[in-house]
Amino acid sequence: MAKQKPTLSLIDLITEIGDDRAAEMFRVKRRTVASWRRSERWPLARDIPHLIELSGGRLSLESFFYRSRTDAA
Repeated sequence: MAKQKPTLSLIDLITEIGDDRAAEMFRVKRRTVASWRRSERWPLARDIPHLIELSGGRLSLESFFYRSRTDAA
């Protein structure tokens, strides 16, 4: 059985690729992505499946239920 690659949290993905690239990927404004990265706002539940699809497999449902690798430390 193949081991599944772990997904990133939304915040970690945005931090890794940058606000501009994430805004292009998710087809939203840069300000929206920045607010997600800073946990000021969070995507609507109805939008999460679409964001997972647009991420090309880098996000999963789990990505929206924990904040960041740094928060766990």
